Amino acid sequence: MLCNIMETYINFNKKNFLDYIKMILGSKYDRKIAIEFVNRYVDARYYNYLVNEETKSFSKRIVDSLTAKSKKVIRKFPKKEDIVEETLQLFKYFLYFDGVRNERTLNEIIDLLSLRRVKKYKFDKNGEKAFKTQLFQRVKSDVARKKNFLEAFNTDKYELIFRKSSVMPNIYEVDIKHNLKFSDIYKEDAIEHVFSTGLIGEDRLNIEYSLIAIHILKDTVKGNFSKKYVINYAESLLKKKRKNNQILNIVNNQAVQEKLILKVSYKEFTKSRFDIYDLMKKGFKFAITIEPENNIENVNLNMFKYILVTKEHPKIERYLKQFKNVIII
Repeated sequence: MLCNIMETYINFNKKNFLDYIKMILGSKYDRKIAIEFVNRYVDARYYNYLVNEETKSFSKRIVDSLTAKSKKVIRKFPKKEDIVEETLQLFKYFLYFDGVRNERTLNEIIDLLSLRRVKKYKFDKNGEKAFKTQLFQRVKSDVARKKNFLEAFNTDKYELIFRKSSVMPNIYEVDIKHNLKFSDIYKEDAIEHVFSTGLIGEDRLNIEYSLIAIHILKDTVKGNFSKKYVINYAESLLKKKRKNNQILNIVNNQAVQEKLILKVSYKEFTKSRFDIYDLMKKGFKFAITIEPENNIENVNLNMFKYILVTKEHPKIERYLKQFKNVIII
């Protein structure tokens, strides 16, 4: 099955944080408590969930969310309040490991952690040199692996084209452009038609969805949760369950689903509405394109994240008045 990009990246980080906590706390490490905080960190850091969005500082939003979580963890583990507190404090350092903060170098952060181990946890000072070397090498390796993962999907053969909505801020329609070389005997529009339809059109979604998933992941790493992307979806895939699942697996993650909207035409929707309803139930969001010739009947347009209408559409004014989620294309 094709790689679920966001899930792979997040799971890698979750494992790393559990390992870091165990390395730092030693015998004071409690896996159940650590998991509570790692999961909350991921919710705040990667899903922008359970945070106060009015707080402008990204790092403070995360720390505040973790602090609120600590009160619940203490109630769950009342006899381990000291371990809960120490586990919580470590995430203030992990913000540097995870690129949320960068005011201090990695060596400086590890020196502070080592000092905390000696003063707070009573570790033997003589063993700290080995600890610092081990943690530095591990974090440096993990940071490099994450960087390589983000760059692994770079390609000169394809690029995403973004068209910003003139009506809604932070909404972008996305398409893919190929930079493949063909013989001069083939016309560009004929090449584009083949590239966009049938089996080749379906397979191109593998590339397009991988590229947009990486783009959304990079937004997320930077703490940008406001941008939304509308991208094409091949209705023909609904008749090919295995292939459809493989392609959608690339973007089947709540952090991606919150930012990615799959675009279908009204004609495609009427032929496969129940399949699309099922995908909506699984968290996927859809936009519907309405053409002048479409006769809209027995369809609740409010179920769609966006309604795409051409400015030449004879009912454009009606749609703009009736719905708040209309995008003029």
